[in-house]
Amino acid sequence: MSDRKRLPNRRGSQIMEFGTLARPGVNSLSYTATVGFFGDGRLAEVFLRASKTGTDLNIQSMETAIAVSMALQYGAPMEVLRAAMPRDDLQRPEGPIGMLLDILKHIEDEMKPVAAIEASIAAE
Repeated sequence: MSDRKRLPNRRGSQIMEFGTLARPGVNSLSYTATVGFFGDGRLAEVFLRASKTGTDLNIQSMETAIAVSMALQYGAPMEVLRAAMPRDDLQRPEGPIGMLLDILKHIEDEMKPVAAIEASIAAE
């Protein structure tokens, strides 16, 4: 097993709110995520809270986020974790971690052209 890549005590983070997809018989659930990144921009940690504090759902969300954070810090690529999450027939994520990883992947994909332009300008 590789060594855990520890993060500095003080680091930037982003907070986002999102909901899971509603499906027949199951309402959408609201979540708040705080995500942190390694210095190179890769996802490094996830904190996740369900909308109802003190519930089993909230506790399970927090515990799952800790496990995802540990996996990332031990070198698991976000894309590998994302691909392992359960999906419905239309390949939409069924749970909050899958939904969050899909949102972060979308943001990452949108930022790639900006990073390429910045690198091109810096090289001139």
